[in-house]
Amino acid sequence: MAFVKVVQSDSFDFGMPALSLIDVHSRGMDKAWMMKRASSALVSVAKELRPNPDYAYLHLISMGAQESFGCNRNGDGFNEKAGQYVLDDPKPGQSKIYNMAGGLVEHHRTFTKHAHVFRHHKNDDPKYAVGDVYAEHYNPIMKRGELIIRVPLKENDWDKKIHKLASDKPIAFSMACKVAHDVCTSCGNKSPSRVRYCDHLRDHMTEITKSGHQIFAINDVPQFFDISEVIRPADRIAYSLYKAANMSIVGGAELAEQLGAYLPSRLILPGSKNANAKEALAHKLADIEKQIELIATKNDNPQIKELISSTPCGNISSSEMEGLQGEDFDSVIAALADAKICLSLRDFLQLTLGSKYNAVAGGIPAVEDMMPGIFSRLMKEGSIEECVSDSAYDPRPTAISRRIKENVGKLVEKFSSASGPTERRMMIAAIRGSSPSLPERRSLKQASAVSASAAQVAKEYAKYQLSFVRAAGADNLTNGSTVIRNYLNG
Repeated sequence: MAFVKVVQSDSFDFGMPALSLIDVHSRGMDKAWMMKRASSALVSVAKELRPNPDYAYLHLISMGAQESFGCNRNGDGFNEKAGQYVLDDPKPGQSKIYNMAGGLVEHHRTFTKHAHVFRHHKNDDPKYAVGDVYAEHYNPIMKRGELIIRVPLKENDWDKKIHKLASDKPIAFSMACKVAHDVCTSCGNKSPSRVRYCDHLRDHMTEITKSGHQIFAINDVPQFFDISEVIRPADRIAYSLYKAANMSIVGGAELAEQLGAYLPSRLILPGSKNANAKEALAHKLADIEKQIELIATKNDNPQIKELISSTPCGNISSSEMEGLQGEDFDSVIAALADAKICLSLRDFLQLTLGSKYNAVAGGIPAVEDMMPGIFSRLMKEGSIEECVSDSAYDPRPTAISRRIKENVGKLVEKFSSASGPTERRMMIAAIRGSSPSLPERRSLKQASAVSASAAQVAKEYAKYQLSFVRAAGADNLTNGSTVIRNYLNG
C-alpha cells in the first residue's frame, strides 16, 4: 500500500516565485522571459500559445532534486535519478549504501498521466477538477521539475485569482504524490507509513547530525496525482493544528493527513488478498454495530450483558506497555494478533506514538465519542476503500522474539478474545453477579467540538482494528469483542 505526501509550491528555495502567470499576447508569449524561468522543452511548448479568453496558463516549479536543493522544509527529498545514497548511521544489518530507484527524471512525468488541478485536495473525481496539466518537464540544467497548468478563467473565480497573481500577489499551491515507502537518510529505515517511522524521522526531521548529514526522507519513486490551489500555505495550517504539541517540523505525510489529501479511489489498484478480506470484514463489523444499536435500546438486554462481560476492558499497565515499546513494531502487532489481543484506543496510540502520546492524550475523549458505529459511518462516507487498502497495520511475516512472546503472554488472560480467556471472564462475571450495561454516549451531533484531527485518529484506529480482526482469524468472538469495545470506550 502506498502512502501520500503533500509538497508545497514554496517549500524549496528557487530564487524566484514558484508560480507565475505566463503572459501570452497576440504574437505568443514572451520568449526571453520564459527562458529565464523554464526548461527549453517547456519554452518550445509555450511558444505555441496564443491569447484565449477562456483560459490562463501558469508556470509552476514543482520541486527541486535533492542532489542540488536538498530536502524541502518539510523534510522530504526527491532524488533526480537512480543512484546511491550514503547513509549516515545505518541500523544493524543495514548496508551503508541505499540504492535509490527512479527519481524525478523518470517519475515527474506522472503529473501528465494522473494529475489534475483541484481545490483543497478534493481529488477523488476528475469531474471536480478546476484545471489541468498542459505540459510537464524535468529541467536537467536547473535540476527541478516544471509544469504548465491551464485554468478556465470563467469558472471557480480564476479570473480574480489570475488578476491577483498578475499583481505579484502569491497564490498557494501544493501537490500530492504517493510513495510505496520513504527512506531515512540517517539509518536507512524504510517506512510504508508514518507509523513505521524511526526516531530520526519522527523526532529529528531536517536536523543536521554531528557528522554533517541532514535527516530527511528520500522519496525515490513518487507518483504525482494532485495539484491543488489552497487558501493558505499548508505548513501554516498544519503548524496551527500541532502548535500545542510543540512540533516545529511537519512532514509531507503528516500534511497530507491534516489536509485530507488521500489517494483517490481511481488510482487504487485492484485490492490485494488482504484488502479484499478486510473489506468483507468491514461489512461484518458494520452489521454487528447495527445489531448492537438495535438491542441496546432494550433495557436489561441479556445479549448486551453477555457481550460486555466477555469483552476485554481496561488498558495495558505502564510496565506492560514498556515491555512492548521499543520492540520491532511488526513483531509486536503480529504477536498480539496471534494471541487475539486487540489494543484499546489508548494502548494503540501509546504503542504507535511513543513519547508523543502525552501531547495528544487530552484529545482522546473526542476520539472515543467517534468510535461507536465507526465502520457503518466509514462506509456511508465512502472512506472504507481507503481504510481496507492501507496495510500499515497488517502484521508482516517476521520472527517474533522470545521476549515479545513472553510479554504478550502476560496479557492473554485479561485481554485476549480467544475462547478460553473469554469463557473464564464470563464465568467470573456470573459468579460476581455483575450487571454490565453500555454507558450512555453522546451522539456526534451533540458531541462538542469534534475536530478533523479526532476524526482522523478514529479512522486510523479503525484501520488497525480491521487489520487485527483479519490477522486474528475473524471469528465471531473476536469480531464481536472488537466492535463492542468501541462502545465501551465512548
